[in-house]
Amino acid sequence: MARTLDAIISELDPGYAGSRTTAQNQINALPGETQSQLDGLKATAEQSHEDILGGARRRGLGFGGIPIGEQVKYDSTVFKPAVANLYSAQNARRSSLEESLNALYRDQRQQALGIQQTELSRDEQQRQFNENMAFQREQMARQEAEAARDRAAASTAGIGSYFGGGGGGTQAKSGGTAQMSQRGDKGFSFTDANGNAISAATFAKTKGIEFRALLDQMAKAGDKGAAQALGYVGNDFGVNNDKLRQEGRDVSNALYVDQTRKLLNALLW
Repeated sequence: MARTLDAIISELDPGYAGSRTTAQNQINALPGETQSQLDGLKATAEQSHEDILGGARRRGLGFGGIPIGEQVKYDSTVFKPAVANLYSAQNARRSSLEESLNALYRDQRQQALGIQQTELSRDEQQRQFNENMAFQREQMARQEAEAARDRAAASTAGIGSYFGGGGGGTQAKSGGTAQMSQRGDKGFSFTDANGNAISAATFAKTKGIEFRALLDQMAKAGDKGAAQALGYVGNDFGVNNDKLRQEGRDVSNALYVDQTRKLLNALLW
């Protein structure tokens, strides 16, 4: 998730703090530096005044008083311009340092904005990817559901092709009124014209259809017992007992073989 701008700026801060501190310290030092230079100019001016007075005395003019005119001339032509230049240089230096300091803040913010934009773009790409994956999963789920419905419809249609309609309680086109219906456990029940229970084999004989074809359609409709029985019975309603005996020799298969025999008996009685 993209971070806030303040969080990114804080992370970048160590890389800029040193340069900012240096620039700020230089700004803070300017008044002291200026004052030191100003003191030097004042000392130079005082010395110049003394030199002017000493020169006047050597020329025999000192007894007439301090040569104010020469001192004023010095102040106006040398001292005051020097002081003005000093303050001008200080202001220029301050402006330059403050601009450097501001540039550091701007650069840090711009870099943080770039990082944040990258993170926002990454989040957007991830969001689009997640949406696309969710859409694909929904599409696959719908397709699978449709395929399952198609398979169920095909199974029911297969049963109906034999018995004149859907699987549950369907009446035959010919051969009496024997009926079959699918239970909730996907298995099938069969009844004769009088509503008495009959076996799948009897139903197939009554309808005049192949027994294995009936079992195949039952298996496609979800009857696991019919699918299992297909491995052992033929259209002549005979059971492959040799196969059952062979499988029964393995102790681990004993229960399965016993259940299979019971299943076949239920289908063939």
